[in-house]
Amino acid sequence: MMDFCEVEVYVCDPGTFGEDCSQFCHCRDGSCNYTTGECTGGCKPNWTGSKCNGCDSSHYSDLCRKQCSSRHCDETTGISSCDVRGPCDNGCDPGWKGTDCLQKCPASQYGKACNKSFVNRKCLNSSRSCDHVTGECVRGCKRGYQSVDCTEFCSDGTYGYNCSASCDNRHCSGNQDCDRYFGACTQGCVSGWESTDCTFECRDGTYGPECRFTCSDRHCTVDSKSCDAQTGTCLNGCQSGWKTTSCIVACDSGTYGPDCPLSCSQRHCQDEAASCHHVTGSCGGPCKGDWKGIDCTGRYSVFAYSNAINKYLQNIYICCDSSPSRYLCSKQCSSRHCDETTEVSSCDVRWSCDRGCQPGWKECPEGQYGKACGNSCVNRNCRNSSSSCDHVAGECVSGCKRGYRHIDCTKFCSDGTYGYNCNASCDDRHCSGNQDCDRFFGACTRGCMSGWESTDCTVECRDGTYGPECRFNCSERHCKGDSTSCDAQTGTCLNGCQSGWKTTSCIVACDTGTYGPDCWLSCSQRHCQDEAASCNHVTGSCGGPCNDDWKEIDCTGCTGAYGPGCNSSCSARHCLAHNAPYDHVTGSCDGPCSAGWQGDTCTEKCDTGKYGDNCAMYCAARNCRDDDVCPIENGLCVSGCISVFHGVDCVRAVTSNTIAVSVVASVLFVLLVIVTSLFIW
Repeated sequence: MMDFCEVEVYVCDPGTFGEDCSQFCHCRDGSCNYTTGECTGGCKPNWTGSKCNGCDSSHYSDLCRKQCSSRHCDETTGISSCDVRGPCDNGCDPGWKGTDCLQKCPASQYGKACNKSFVNRKCLNSSRSCDHVTGECVRGCKRGYQSVDCTEFCSDGTYGYNCSASCDNRHCSGNQDCDRYFGACTQGCVSGWESTDCTFECRDGTYGPECRFTCSDRHCTVDSKSCDAQTGTCLNGCQSGWKTTSCIVACDSGTYGPDCPLSCSQRHCQDEAASCHHVTGSCGGPCKGDWKGIDCTGRYSVFAYSNAINKYLQNIYICCDSSPSRYLCSKQCSSRHCDETTEVSSCDVRWSCDRGCQPGWKECPEGQYGKACGNSCVNRNCRNSSSSCDHVAGECVSGCKRGYRHIDCTKFCSDGTYGYNCNASCDDRHCSGNQDCDRFFGACTRGCMSGWESTDCTVECRDGTYGPECRFNCSERHCKGDSTSCDAQTGTCLNGCQSGWKTTSCIVACDTGTYGPDCWLSCSQRHCQDEAASCNHVTGSCGGPCNDDWKEIDCTGCTGAYGPGCNSSCSARHCLAHNAPYDHVTGSCDGPCSAGWQGDTCTEKCDTGKYGDNCAMYCAARNCRDDDVCPIENGLCVSGCISVFHGVDCVRAVTSNTIAVSVVASVLFVLLVIVTSLFIW
């Protein structure tokens, strides 16, 4: 008698091998040896080795799906190795993080090891948008900053936006400092140049320091409409009473006439204290003796002289009131300029003043003015450096330089004022934040509020610009609809933004990781074949193929399907409209369902006991002979209706009119049968 034993032989499932079948192989043609794991026909793509259980040199990860070349390793010193985990030997390139350097820096960080913050940048556009690699300020840097991410101060010798202006190209008056923001020439410009940094040449018929003189205001002998921007020279000389190459300075006190060669002291005015007009030398009154002409430098005839001298001598003795002197009593006490602030001065034959002279009178020597002639003309800060110097007040006829005030321009601007003659108010500026106000330019060194521009932020935006310092163009926004003009302060897009843009003015691209209308779509919800694919902020494009059945440029749509994994078929819906659209996420019919169906996708049958359009009819309300069956589409009574009811679902009652019509029809039918039978018979 033989005994038999039962032996069970276990074989590993395809793709596995080993003692407990816990090891995997990835053979190209069929299974591997379930004991040794050897693959005889080679490996599937991305796998290598005799057992096809290791990634080839170009791939890594548990299933060898990731490409080594898709990593962003720092390979400045050498190419990184790539093992199954894909770590980078020397860390990541700027802008990337993670073991395999496939993760972008967060939206607010950038650079090597993501160690830089976007808030430390000085971008011209204060947008939160920040390139994760360089932190680039797309629109450039604010005044005083440079580099790609605008984090470095201007180098010595440069200033302005992006530090693109050179201090050496300014035309300042004298050797002046150069601040990194505006490059301001605080002591003014050399002749022929203007603007805060003295880089604009005079134009529109102006000339001189800061272009403050107008060519047409000169006193040239010929046309004065245009002139040399630096000197304003009159090529054919000056009109009578004016001097210097530009003919804007009146003759010095005591001289007059063409080129100012004539001396007022050589005139023969009856009033020796008579004024002397700088053009004509007019005495403003009669001449002595036989002298004639408006300046009393011409002669009468001999006959006229003898008559005149007799009359003159008579007037002398009357004038002297019996007190003749060697001065012939020729001066009037009222023509003196005595200091009479406390009482009227006496007037003897020497016509001296008891308490000295009024300010400006001895008469003061040239170059001095004021009380006791104690002020020097060179200490004034006149806007026109060659301005005449009145011997009484030292008045600057053309006004004061920036930062100075008073009639002789010797006083600094009071607190809260600045500019020429201190006529600008610091309170009228529109600076960003609480800023100092220098007395020269009132410069807002940290920029302007939205809607304003210029050094002192007093000029409102114009010509289709808006925002801080008017640095944005309305036409560069990404609005829905017209973008040519906009609110000067906010630049708001009234109809919203185009796809891929955000903020009220639609100039900021969607943050990293988002895209589409209002930036509400997430790049992480796409189904790109390349997991490290870029994500266009407008379309969300994967830049390559999609996984499985996903479609569209952003791999979020399904071909004839919808729902998670595109696992629901659109053809399985029961939409009333045969061409109903479908949402690739929800599958909604966006309209009513066919009779007997319900739900957004019209894939749910009517609840038990209901049927018809919108599942609004109740099976129990029918009047069927046999109501065991209730089709969801129409509630058909298969066995017919009980008496006095009719219709497919037996819910309509038969009316008296309906019965009468039925009786008449029956009678007519019987008569028709009888007549037909008789005829045949």
